[in-house]
Amino acid sequence: MFRDCAVYARNVAVAEHFRLRRPDNTIAAKVLNMQSVIAKSKRVAVVACLALGLTTLTGSMVPLRAAPASIYAQHDKNWVQRHPTLTGIGAGIATHHMLKVSAAHAKARGQKLNWAQRHPTLSAFGAGIGTHHIIKHTTPH
Repeated sequence: MFRDCAVYARNVAVAEHFRLRRPDNTIAAKVLNMQSVIAKSKRVAVVACLALGLTTLTGSMVPLRAAPASIYAQHDKNWVQRHPTLTGIGAGIATHHMLKVSAAHAKARGQKLNWAQRHPTLSAFGAGIGTHHIIKHTTPH
């Protein structure tokens, strides 16, 4: 803030100096024009920041409407939502098989196996548990 004031005061002094010595000097006109452009751009920037801040603030304060409970009561669960444990087991078995096959192919090509290919059972447990959790977490009650 102080630096801006000092720069402004220096620019005014330079403009006054050139205006008093040579009234038709183009440097003084350029300095005055530059000062007005800078002041105008600062005002525009301040107004833009305030407008953005206000729209962000008011946009975040608008309450979201909750869906009525009747929507969820009418929803019929599909097979996956009715049987999350069996779906998790199926996801784990499929993951285990896919990793075993992938590891066999990678080993046949002489490639280095990644962690999941080296530990297909642990990866399958993780996939099954994650699937079960996501189904339980996202299914409306």
